Amino acid sequence: MKLVRQRGELDCAHAALATVCEQAYEYVVGQFPLDQSMTDAQAVEYLRRHGFRLEIRNGYARPFAPRHLMALREVLGERKGFGHYAVLLADGRVLDPASATGHSKGGYPRRWEDFRNYASPIVEFVIGIWPPPKSGADTVARIAAG
Repeated sequence: MKLVRQRGELDCAHAALATVCEQAYEYVVGQFPLDQSMTDAQAVEYLRRHGFRLEIRNGYARPFAPRHLMALREVLGERKGFGHYAVLLADGRVLDPASATGHSKGGYPRRWEDFRNYASPIVEFVIGIWPPPKSGADTVARIAAG
């Protein structure tokens, strides 16, 4: 899965959705204007509209799906209340769209298990994401191809 990096202050959800959906950043931005942050409900609706099966778990959740969207919330310091999205892979790696390297310039952990002892941000919830089912035509084509 290729990390899509955010390009502004309010587009972490756009970039994280582009990453987990394996879509172009511009496509996701075309669905939601960049003049305000995307809400949690909008992110969930976007995934459902595109055929993904979801399971939402509150708080810190061990990886349980092929890919995940993590909603983070700052609870300490001057950024208290600030929200951020990152991608959690099935193997526990965290991909953060805010940084040039794929990991947060703010120093967020790079592995899921490291969030357990992290004071801020906290993991507000995790959305487990399963890709849309293949269509019948796709299955027939794969079988025919051998």
